[in-house]
Amino acid sequence: MVPFKRNPRFTIRDAQFAELEGKLAVNTGTTKVAVVRLGGVGKTLLVLELLYRYKEKHKGCSIIGIVVTS
Repeated sequence: MVPFKRNPRFTIRDAQFAELEGKLAVNTGTTKVAVVRLGGVGKTLLVLELLYRYKEKHKGCSIIGIVVTS
């Protein structure tokens, strides 16, 4: 279950998405990925889109997201 609705107008840069998806595709059982950058650049939208796409491809996979702010 993804707790936020998908943004149908979100456009993604394929290179950024491929890099992030590639980090999750490691078949080690558990993978940790941190998405960090200045606020307001679209990290949350990028991660949400990744979650929706990954969920479509990998039905038996679980992803836990933790939002950390300072």
